[in-house]
Amino acid sequence: YFTTTERIRRILLPIITLCASFGILWNMDTGIVVYGATFIALLASAFNPLSIKESIKRCMIYSAWMISALLFAIFLFFVTTKIHSGSWPDFKQFAEFQNVFYISGFFMLPMTALHFWNLPIMVYLIAGIYCVFSLKNVNQKEDLPIIAFLFILGMGIFVYFQGRSYDTNLDVLMYPAMILLGIFCNKLLPYFSAGKLKFKFHESAVLFIIIFLFLADGALSRIYYMPTIHSYSVDNAFSENPEKEKINKK
Repeated sequence: YFTTTERIRRILLPIITLCASFGILWNMDTGIVVYGATFIALLASAFNPLSIKESIKRCMIYSAWMISALLFAIFLFFVTTKIHSGSWPDFKQFAEFQNVFYISGFFMLPMTALHFWNLPIMVYLIAGIYCVFSLKNVNQKEDLPIIAFLFILGMGIFVYFQGRSYDTNLDVLMYPAMILLGIFCNKLLPYFSAGKLKFKFHESAVLFIIIFLFLADGALSRIYYMPTIHSYSVDNAFSENPEKEKINKK
């Protein structure tokens, strides 16, 4: 959307806003995060320090699209529910599952202070700082909306790991960090090709290469041990525990 022509943008904008809005109804946990990330990315693309008036105008247009799309999604949901069930949906029950899930502590596991999760969080924090720096910079970076989207998305879905701090959960929640690493590492290429690597926080922090190596090592290690993990899971699933069997029979 951010790199195409204005004519294509007019077609994509309604699609993007509607997809983000219906995502909340499809899965509220991730849907709210995606909606917020999309909203922030659009506003970031509209911001221009050289023209505050034009920035406000574009922000209002994007806000109108996002809010209108959300209201349309809710209205359509109300109408279709009424047609199919004969009653209106009760939004008080919409978040009941999340309340029961967290209050009961089902599948909860506390998050340790020093863990592999420190690396993707480090990436998100630096991405957030990068976004603030780019907003204040007159020569705004073209990739700012994308990085802002990935920053909000990554931090938002990371909340799931905060409650269920299993290592396997982290694997499916850190893909925004991996994409961000690719973007930031790509900024290093011009300096390497020119033979002059200048250390700039927002463009050439070698820290990202170190983190990338750690993440790549973790992914390869998981692939290597996957057959063993699979065999253990299968054996454990079909093995009987005599003590638990007695309790279940009682």
